[in-house]
Amino acid sequence: MKRGVKAERDLLDLFWSNGIAALRVAGSGSTGHPASDLIAGINGRFFLIEVKTTSGEKVYLDPEEVKELEKLSSMMGAEAWVAVKFKKSERGFYLIKLSDIESTGRGYGISIDLARKKGIKHEVFINIISGRIAGLDLH
Repeated sequence: MKRGVKAERDLLDLFWSNGIAALRVAGSGSTGHPASDLIAGINGRFFLIEVKTTSGEKVYLDPEEVKELEKLSSMMGAEAWVAVKFKKSERGFYLIKLSDIESTGRGYGISIDLARKKGIKHEVFINIISGRIAGLDLH
């Protein structure tokens, strides 16, 4: 199994085990239509999530991938996020708003430093969207 697929399934399982409905979009990026890797939702709130994993300290997103995620989230009224798993240096996923990723000139990138500064660990993200942590918002 490709590591990207495993990461998608791992995050999918984390959502379901915490009472958040989620679906994996098999073949996302290969249909010619905008798609995200995961769609998650709870209490009428929906999240489109692109999942990335790396053994290094930075992941990259293609400009077309970002454009399609922006378009799809706008059409669906959903929030666009990127989940990144830094396999060697961190446990779990960071979730970063699509609007917080950095342009590299030729595409977009998320460094481990950016993830730590602007991202939210998956445990906190799950607790916020499920209402277990009151008073915090992701906006």
